Amino acid sequence: MNFVFIYYYRQIIIVLLTAIENITESVTLLRNCGLTLFNFSIPGDFQFQFERVVKNLVKLALTEDRDGLLQRIYVHMCNSIVCHVEGDQKKLVGKLGIVRVSILHGLGQINSVVIIYVINVLNKVPIGEVT
Repeated sequence: MNFVFIYYYRQIIIVLLTAIENITESVTLLRNCGLTLFNFSIPGDFQFQFERVVKNLVKLALTEDRDGLLQRIYVHMCNSIVCHVEGDQKKLVGKLGIVRVSILHGLGQINSVVIIYVINVLNKVPIGEVT
């Protein structure tokens, strides 16, 4: 990948994150931002904004919409991040509330996601550091 391509990739991610943070009334916009982010390599393309991405994913996974598509998109992205990070990033995702998100959503229809989250996070993070 050349540097110009990487620059524009990152700019697109920054614009999407800014939209997610600033326009919370439109479920359609939030859904489309999530679907667009989903086309990037998770978590590889997000390394330069990793904590910001995780915070937004957690926030949006807890946001309610009528048909639940918003939660499914962002819970799936959270799961992808948990499955692909190691070390300090694994601890960070635990501290930022991904386990809480997975448990809340796991009470409904996503029980397998809960199991994967808990195994992946607790495998690397001491129990006291998980929120």
